[in-house]
Amino acid sequence: MIYNLLLAMSGFFVGLVIAALTKEEINSGRSYFILIKNLLWAIIEIVLLLFLIQQRQFLFLTIMIIISILALVLELRLKSKPWLAIILVYVIIISSYWLLEQGNYLYLITVLAFLYGLPAGTICNPGLRHLLKK
Repeated sequence: MIYNLLLAMSGFFVGLVIAALTKEEINSGRSYFILIKNLLWAIIEIVLLLFLIQQRQFLFLTIMIIISILALVLELRLKSKPWLAIILVYVIIISSYWLLEQGNYLYLITVLAFLYGLPAGTICNPGLRHLLKK
């Protein structure tokens, strides 16, 4: 399980490396990165919702919905700080690993989290660079 979690989180760091290597292309493709990130987040949400309903984990389902709404509000309000919403998304992904344990959902969420990390890391790179300069 720990290897799956490390693989899922490594997508964010690969996205940071991609952004560092392709500085000129980031601005022209930023809207596409945001679109891909949002689509992948929606797919992750749907998969987790289906799993939680199937397992009757209604408390975690409620918590996940509240954190998702908070992440959406943060993303819409704080356009200059997208990393805050991305951190909340990763909180949901990491916490879902305790519920998934083994099976097809675990591997599906691992792959989706890795893919989500690619555009998320690419989008966050300028924001993280700005934070490190302070």
